[in-house]
Amino acid sequence: MSSKIDVRQIFSDHIFTLRHASGHKLNLLDLFVFFIVPFILGCFSFYFEFSFSDSAYTILITAFSVFVGLLINVLVLIYSIFQNFSPVSQSDDEAVREKKKWERILLKEIFSNVSYANLIAILAILIISTTQFVSLSFPVVFSSVIVFISANFILTLLMIIKRIHNLIRNKLDQHQE
Repeated sequence: MSSKIDVRQIFSDHIFTLRHASGHKLNLLDLFVFFIVPFILGCFSFYFEFSFSDSAYTILITAFSVFVGLLINVLVLIYSIFQNFSPVSQSDDEAVREKKKWERILLKEIFSNVSYANLIAILAILIISTTQFVSLSFPVVFSSVIVFISANFILTLLMIIKRIHNLIRNKLDQHQE
């Protein structure tokens, strides 16, 4: 695969953000919430033979397309924040150095999560578009895949919102001190 379109690093960076804060060990609860729960929802939709209507597919394509545009802007915003970050200095006291380190790690993780969410949204658009242009023998299977991708995307968005909230809240708390 061309290195210009190889997105495996984005997937692995995202998975790496699902680790315990204390180390590099993956958090099994996070893996369960972000991948197994959406998989179970997809299985339920398959079991109950849920299938999206054409208008629902159109709405999903529109929603995912809007999110792709917004999330690309968030990536640019994160890049500009990194550009304005002051480096950790030896003259900083230990508490300031730890806060700067924490902020950099959190921004890097948000960057990885937003990149992943963009890929998931693009994947959803491609799959939904395929269902619209190809006569499907198994529409329930495609609907189940879209349920899985949508649930994973929504949970990832919630994580991104929570992390951005924590980052901004920490900055606001610093300015109140």
